[in-house]
Amino acid sequence: MHHYPFHIGDYLIKTAHLSVEEDCAYRRLLDLYYETEAPIQNETQTVSKRIRMGSQSDIVGLILQEFFTLQDDNCWHQSHCDEVIAAYHAKCEHNREAGKLGGRPKKNIKTQTVSKRLANDNRSITVSNPNQEPITNNQEPRIKEKPMRENALTALVEMGVDRQCAEDWIAVRKAKRAPLTKTVLADLEREAGKAGLTVSQAVEICAKKSWQGFNASWSWQDVFPGQNKRIPKQDNFSERDYGTGGAL
Repeated sequence: MHHYPFHIGDYLIKTAHLSVEEDCAYRRLLDLYYETEAPIQNETQTVSKRIRMGSQSDIVGLILQEFFTLQDDNCWHQSHCDEVIAAYHAKCEHNREAGKLGGRPKKNIKTQTVSKRLANDNRSITVSNPNQEPITNNQEPRIKEKPMRENALTALVEMGVDRQCAEDWIAVRKAKRAPLTKTVLADLEREAGKAGLTVSQAVEICAKKSWQGFNASWSWQDVFPGQNKRIPKQDNFSERDYGTGGAL
């Protein structure tokens, strides 16, 4: 054993009558007992030399007689030391058996509840199984689409949008912190078709009105007054009320 429990209070009570030499002998005998994990041999002179008190074997003999018991195996025993060593061996055996089984058993995690906040949403996600995909009460979690960044301008130009007009609209969306994505472009193209406009015209309207998106039902005719609109104008959907361009 490399260490053992030492209760200072109990030790002081039992050894208050000892001299300095006797106290030293007792402490060193205890260290020898725990280090070897075995009783002390009944060879006082040899034991005295081993604990570096060869010239004081008489003191060592007195301590052995007072604090230890000579048993049939011709060794000095102490019941408390034997109990501590036995408990240590039992723990070592338990650890060896646990090692054969792959170490300590894993804790049984019954339920883990994780509360997360979705972007622009106050609903919480409850996860019963750490390996299960998160599920909400109403719908699956939203996956934020990555912005096109460098390809945004190129994509608009390839759709027939004037380059300067495309740059102006991208600047409007950037000011509103609304990155341009493939989904946004698809919605823009769909709504432009509903209004009988080209994508270029829809982008020009958005740039001039500082809209971050386009909806066919909004009031855009002042930009292209002669344009034929396929759906009737709805006064309830004006740029005054939806100047931010809605959800696009």
